[in-house]
Amino acid sequence: MNKIIIEESETSGYSIIDIYSNLTNKIDMMNFNLDSSLGEISFDIHPNAEGHKLIAQLNYDYFITNANHE
Repeated sequence: MNKIIIEESETSGYSIIDIYSNLTNKIDMMNFNLDSSLGEISFDIHPNAEGHKLIAQLNYDYFITNANHE
């Protein structure tokens, strides 16, 4: 899915920030909601507060770097 988003951004002219690569292997920035009460393990992985702080910083840095160039 990420590959398609990147390809579409190049042809459609919109900007993307690679959040996925920045959060890969950052276990301390993720919530792992494992609910075994459902009869099977359900992985529901989302950024925690620190992960969202990183996402905000990446967006801010991109905006500051590119605000006058677009």
